[in-house]
Amino acid sequence: MVHLGIDFGTVNIGLALSDEEGRFAIDLPILKNKEHKVLSDLKQICADKRVGIIVMGLPGLQRDNPITRQIKEFSDHLKQITQLDIKYWDESFTSIWAESGLRGKRKKQSDSKAARIILQEYLDFTNSRQ
Repeated sequence: MVHLGIDFGTVNIGLALSDEEGRFAIDLPILKNKEHKVLSDLKQICADKRVGIIVMGLPGLQRDNPITRQIKEFSDHLKQITQLDIKYWDESFTSIWAESGLRGKRKKQSDSKAARIILQEYLDFTNSRQ
């Protein structure tokens, strides 16, 4: 099953996709977070890539603050339009890790790199439990 990893940001949304076996994650180009367009873009990506599960990064799974509420609200809308399960994965420190060593224009790629880290951690965890 193909998984889509998402690193939600108010400006950019990082994306990553798994292989069919759910072992490896690869970066996809970022999406600009333009509310209505980004949801339709994500719906199209899910259909085109035959995504079965979405893995959404959430900073601190037990936290309740404005950004976690915004991510959960976005996830609810995404679930409604894609009809896919959304799993949350703790993304604490993934953006810092993704940006390490990146400079200038390459820093823009950090959003998708963070999404890849989130997705790969999720895949590694779920595969280790099987």
